[in-house]
Amino acid sequence: MPGSHDGRFAPSPTGELHLGNLRTALVAWLFARSRGGRFVLRIEDLDPQRSRPEHERQQLADLRAIGIDWDGDPVRQSARTDLYLEALSQLEAQGRVYPCWCSRAEIRAAAEAPHGPGPEGAYPGTCRRLTAAQRAEREHTTGRPAALRLDCGGERIAFTDLVRGRQEGVVDDFVLRRGDGTPAYNLAVVVDDAAQDIAEVVRGDDLIDSTPRQLLVARLLGLPAPRHAHVPLVLGPDGARLAKRHGAVTLEDLAALGRGPQDAVAWMAQSLGLAQPGDRISASDLAGRFEPARLHRGPTVLARLPPLRRLWVGWPRMSELTVYEKRTCTTCRKLAALLGERGIDFDTVDFHLEPLSEDQIRDLVAKTGAPARDLFRAREPIYAELGLGAREVGDEEAIRLMAEHPQLMQRPVVERGERAVLARPIERALEVLG
Repeated sequence: MPGSHDGRFAPSPTGELHLGNLRTALVAWLFARSRGGRFVLRIEDLDPQRSRPEHERQQLADLRAIGIDWDGDPVRQSARTDLYLEALSQLEAQGRVYPCWCSRAEIRAAAEAPHGPGPEGAYPGTCRRLTAAQRAEREHTTGRPAALRLDCGGERIAFTDLVRGRQEGVVDDFVLRRGDGTPAYNLAVVVDDAAQDIAEVVRGDDLIDSTPRQLLVARLLGLPAPRHAHVPLVLGPDGARLAKRHGAVTLEDLAALGRGPQDAVAWMAQSLGLAQPGDRISASDLAGRFEPARLHRGPTVLARLPPLRRLWVGWPRMSELTVYEKRTCTTCRKLAALLGERGIDFDTVDFHLEPLSEDQIRDLVAKTGAPARDLFRAREPIYAELGLGAREVGDEEAIRLMAEHPQLMQRPVVERGERAVLARPIERALEVLG
């Protein structure tokens, strides 16, 4: 039975989910689960050129990793095109659909001129009133198949958003089916939400302008309209929507920096106003205390990237340096500059103060692909104090001695995820590890 708080998340399998996508998914899940609603997944894979099964698998794994579950198997739009075409036929029967041959360049040029009350960049209706002869000529001169648009008549649609309050917009003539025959997003999403009994659509507020279009389609098709909640986006340091170019933005990126899914959930909760800094909290914890009214209304800027997982430095011993010494020593200044170029604050780097166990050293050695003795510092005074003299030390003995005497570890080794590099020089290590 459909419930009043049933929700969904609908990613496109065209790449990894970044922290902004995952945060929106978490909020959508919290809206549903905190009030006993169903939560379903829909894979919006109508773009065959960009959709990849490996991306879908990774997206599902990332959602599970942050504690999101769902009811039933994910639904794929690519298996539902008959439903979209049936809905399109209904709109055609109402006389609300017309062919359009306009290119994006033509639409941009026309949109620069004043054309009435429609939103900025709205389609100006160039092909709306063409005669049969004009349509034939347009088809011949463009040499491309027509898209199909909905004749909206400049209708104004208002709705109350659960996060943003009252919203209103003029609906332009938008595409229902692309020129290549693919059903468009604004048609498919309405059909799917109705078919899946979705009561609340929770998504990023970059999609709020599409809501009046979808509400109009639902009304014309006689379908129930869900409530909407548009949540703020996560932005990069430059103020643009978060993207891969902004650095560590996916769970895989964070894993390479020594951060796990729980760290990601904690950051999401804090950025949404649902937790305090330092709280270690899970998705299920949040579901038990979620209140939509507590959500922050403004965007979040991911201004500082997480630290490197570990930076092992045998000399100078970073753990023994004062703040002043870190600011003044040549090695530290050089390292701070190199890290800064990669968007990493020197003060956030974990220089890992505890000694390593033998197993940890073996793991580090395996990641470097170098012999254990290459990490070994034979020049330290303790080398002679231990009676080793100039004797050659084998790999296993080097591992044992480094575990017992951390100062014997070669300076420095940079570790990131499943890779590590002997940092000679440090610039090369950071370059190799990105």
